[in-house]
Amino acid sequence: MKETENQDELRININLDSEKELATKIKNLPIDKVPIIIAGGSFNTKGRETKATEEGLKTLKKFVENVNSNNVYFVIGHKMQGYEKALVDISKELNKKIEINAIVPKNVTEKVKNRLLDANVSGICISPETEELGIYKSFNYEIFERRKSIVIAFDGNSPVSNLVQEAKNGKGKAKIYVNSDVDILKQKAESLQGYVTMFNDKNDIVDTMVTSESSGNENISEVTNELDNTGKIDVVTSNEEIRKDSYSLDDYKKFIAMLGELKDFTNSNNVSIDDAVTISLINNYSIDDCLKFKEILESNLN
Repeated sequence: MKETENQDELRININLDSEKELATKIKNLPIDKVPIIIAGGSFNTKGRETKATEEGLKTLKKFVENVNSNNVYFVIGHKMQGYEKALVDISKELNKKIEINAIVPKNVTEKVKNRLLDANVSGICISPETEELGIYKSFNYEIFERRKSIVIAFDGNSPVSNLVQEAKNGKGKAKIYVNSDVDILKQKAESLQGYVTMFNDKNDIVDTMVTSESSGNENISEVTNELDNTGKIDVVTSNEEIRKDSYSLDDYKKFIAMLGELKDFTNSNNVSIDDAVTISLINNYSIDDCLKFKEILESNLN
């Protein structure tokens, strides 16, 4: 009996190939929405576990209640613990259809694999990092270097500190909020003064993050897919669409450059619109530019 228990323990902790074990869930991150990274569960060194506080969970729930799922999606780590697991549970509790994607290391344990599958996350992005402590690098490549984003760091130690630093350094525009009740996050925020906003259980991060509606209603409604020039999130009542008649001369110059750069990435004469947009993102064009590029390609095919 003892031998069987030891074998079970070994089976649970052995590293599995994430790409193979989670193949049915693998998908690219959306390019037409703003990613909101919830950090609090996966970003701990070995031996440390996140314990979500009652006030922290209230804050997370209030935030989920008020975001516009047409404009944003959430990104978490791989462990399905703490606030990251709570995000999935809250969305079910509210019966709110929000997209939640997980970035996971190249190898996972069977326990982590089962958690991810049981949680029914919307999609999984596989990091090339084999060690879980290094997945912050994939958050940087997939998000911080390529698109605007929002980071809400509830808990963690050195890995979450690295995540915050990458968000600050990325070419994309990141608005970063960290929990000052966690010492290492408070220290990181103080070292990045001016780039990071602190919150804790005693103040309301939701009111800090989201501007109220133009009507003056104190209940926040929807978060748009743009950050304004001050770094705050604009609140709108509908998803703003790009008008076909709003292209400027600079837009057309960018479209020509984008078309030219496709040749550097593929020798094929047949390139899908989605592939064209992805290549443009790799070349560090903004999400706005890529959406306009996609729109003009689609309009010429119809």
